[in-house]
Amino acid sequence: MGCLVGFLLFLLGWYFWGRVESEVEGKGTTLNSNDPPSLNTSILDSKVIDEPSACGVNTVESRESTFNEPRKTIEKTCVPPYLQQLYHIIMERKGYLIHVTEAANLPSILKHQAILSMNMLEEMEITPHFMSTDISRDLDCRNNTENYVKLALDESYPMFNAAIYHGRLKRPAIIMIHPRIILEKPVKIAPKNSASNNYFFVSSLSEDEKIKLLDFDRIYKPIRSWEEYEILKDSKQAEILVKDAVPLAYFMKILVPRGYQIDRNLAGNVVVVPCDTRSFLRYSFAERCKRWW
Repeated sequence: MGCLVGFLLFLLGWYFWGRVESEVEGKGTTLNSNDPPSLNTSILDSKVIDEPSACGVNTVESRESTFNEPRKTIEKTCVPPYLQQLYHIIMERKGYLIHVTEAANLPSILKHQAILSMNMLEEMEITPHFMSTDISRDLDCRNNTENYVKLALDESYPMFNAAIYHGRLKRPAIIMIHPRIILEKPVKIAPKNSASNNYFFVSSLSEDEKIKLLDFDRIYKPIRSWEEYEILKDSKQAEILVKDAVPLAYFMKILVPRGYQIDRNLAGNVVVVPCDTRSFLRYSFAERCKRWW
């Protein structure tokens, strides 16, 4: 009788131990909103992060995959202090970065779910409507920036207005990019236009040295006269260069010309705003000094 009772107690104990163990395992797979993202979770698929920590999860896209269904691997990375500083300055001053393109390029951008660098466009045999000149693209190749997407810090970036003035940018689309891309993607800082003749003088500097050359007061100061333009133009040509592509996940808003129809299914959750995009990029002073152009 004693053996039988002992055997029954053993079975009962084994049953309850199994229940407790399974509950612990089940709780271990449940995350709440306060838990950090796991290594199987892409930070690109999460909510916008306004206060990132120094070390976080970085999503790296495989070059062999397409941009519609990228194969992603995750790696731990520590964000350098100079990039954290740059991120917070942009968030406080503006809240977004800017990429401007001809509206006719939007279907391709939305189809591939990314703004692609010149190198990526060539690899994928895509021919866009360029707002830059052949000379500028040759200088990009010489300066080794053709595999980067260029983002401006402000709408008053001089090359936008110049492209409109010379007729290379007829129906601008303005894509506002979340600054967190600085923390999550490989980037370079260009204190001046990366397609300029003398860019190589600053390209050899370290990234933390380049940020010291950015004059944010001048970059974000409105241009109201030709005299102000002459003073501010060099500082305003600063750029953030993003390696290979800017994925759709970083798009905050797209400003499109009035009357332009966009495929909102491809745009996903991105806010699309029709407006007078040409006026948005033109300088506020009326008189132009044509001899400069």
